[in-house]
Order: sequence, then C-alpha cells, then structure tokens
Amino acid sequence: MKNLLLLGLAIVISAPLFSQNFSINEVDEPPRLKNSCENDSSISCFESSLFIYVNKNIDIMNLVKGKGGTAYAQFIITPDGDVTDIKLRSNSNPLQKEAERLVKKLKFTKPAVKDGQEVAVKYTLPVKFQKKTYDGYDEYFQNKESEMDFASLTDVAQVPEIGNCKADAKCLQTTFKDNFAKRLEDMNFNKNEIKNLKFTFVVTKNAEIKNILVMVPNKRLEKATKSILNNLKVHYPALDEDGQPMGVRLVYKFETT
Repeated sequence: MKNLLLLGLAIVISAPLFSQNFSINEVDEPPRLKNSCENDSSISCFESSLFIYVNKNIDIMNLVKGKGGTAYAQFIITPDGDVTDIKLRSNSNPLQKEAERLVKKLKFTKPAVKDGQEVAVKYTLPVKFQKKTYDGYDEYFQNKESEMDFASLTDVAQVPEIGNCKADAKCLQTTFKDNFAKRLEDMNFNKNEIKNLKFTFVVTKNAEIKNILVMVPNKRLEKATKSILNNLKVHYPALDEDGQPMGVRLVYKFETT
C-alpha cells in the first residue's frame, strides 16, 4: 500500500513538467536542431543554429514581390521534438508564408530538458528580410556570406564538380556558361533574351544547390533557368585549403561585351 501511495505521489509531482510549456530561458537545456550544437547545450548555440538555418534555407524568390520586414513565428517544441501550435504575424504576407514554411521544416533531434526531464518549450523566431538588398543581388549575398556559411568562387581551394566540369574553375566560369546558353537556345530562347539573364546559386558543403536567384524580365526564361539549375548534378562540393567541404556561391551574367 505504501508503494502505491509513493508512486501516485511521484506522478502528481512530475506531471506538471510534461503539461507545461516553458520558455527557452526556463529550461536547463534547449532543444537541439538536427546536425547542430551536438556538444553545446547553451541557449546561444540553439539560437545561433536557428539563425543559420533560416539564412541557409530562406527562399528569397518567394519574397521578391512582397515588401521587406519581419515575420514572427511562435511555436512549441514538444518533448518528442515535434513542432506544433505555430502562430505567425507579419506586415508582409509573402514573408509570413515563408516563415511558416521554414518553421514546418524544422527538425529537432533532442527536446528541451528541465530537472532531468524532457519538456515542451515555447519559442518565438523572428524571420527578417530587407528587400532593398535585392536591388543588387551581389550585395545581398555578400552581406550574407558569413551567416550562410559559403564563400565566393575565388576564395575556395578547389571548386565544386558540377555536371561535366571536373573541379575545373575555367570550365565553371566559361564552358558551363556557354553550355547553359546553348541549352536555353535549344529551348527556343533567342540570344537577345539570354543576354539579359543573370543568376546566382549556392553549392552547399553537402553538394546541394540552394538559394537560386534568377534576375530576368522574361518569366518564361526565369522558369526555364530555375528548372535547369534545380536539375544540375553536383558530384562534389568545393574544398577549403584543408581539403574540407565548404559552401560556395556562383554568379553568372550573360550580357555581351
């Protein structure tokens, strides 16, 4: 009988931890985002990992037609690591939708911990986008390089291997561009259309193509360009001086000189 009473008392005492949503500052350990903060349980690492995630995964093409601003996404990370109860507010509808998309894709491998127990935590994530930087897309990416974990092509020890370019910088700078233009011509785009084309994209250290940005007045050409880029095969990422994979941004402009 005593054992039953003690068990019942323990359940009553511990139950509030599971039913309560704590703030990030009330827990002993914050949640862990996938592939982040594996050996660092600090709040600063948690917030930094979210900041990097947003900047690496935000799709600025979804924001071009809207106005800049900030979206606030409040959500709960459950003891199972799931993201629930998403609430959003923003002065920009496209930005609010993009913030929702980003939050829904969050993957947490470890939940928050308080007093040795896994608990739910409520967090508000600001997602910012300043549209004025889009007027010069080179400037936008240059400002973001430290946040998005990539460098310019001239700053890597070995360029990525894309398509038929076998880690050859000259191939990426000239042959790739010429072949790209030829593919567009085969799709019935003329040279006058193609010469107005500008695009940039990031090859991540995981050999993935991200952050595609196409600048061209022709919507059909924009769609075709994005389709080609999304189907590019990256065999190997760029490497730094120590032979470690690193992200790199590539920029192409097709105007004739």
